[in-house]
Amino acid sequence: MNATEVNAFVSAYGEFVRTPIEAPRSGALFWTFDLLADAAENDPELCWRLIEAVVARDSDEQVLAALAAGPMEDLLARHGPAFIERIETRAAQNPLFRHLLAGVWRNAIPQEIWDRVVAARGPDLGKV
Repeated sequence: MNATEVNAFVSAYGEFVRTPIEAPRSGALFWTFDLLADAAENDPELCWRLIEAVVARDSDEQVLAALAAGPMEDLLARHGPAFIERIETRAAQNPLFRHLLAGVWRNAIPQEIWDRVVAARGPDLGKV
């Protein structure tokens, strides 16, 4: 995805998350959910890039909660060893990213990766 496509994704994803599921527009934006779910499984670099882009451009609580409970959990569960250092670095640099991590549940995340996520969130559980 080029920068224009990433920006379009960020806008559409935020709109998808904030749109009630029963609203007709929700179906038209569902592609953003599908893209992140597929990327978390099959293209983790794209998933990471999109998560970072959303966090950088949309600090809405609903959006962060959706990222935490879906793509971030999936990325950590499937590709945690490859991404945990980047996640730790970003959490150390960005309070909003720590806040995102506060919404992640362990789910299928391996224990050694989960322990590092908990540490990266910090004692304030990532509150901004």
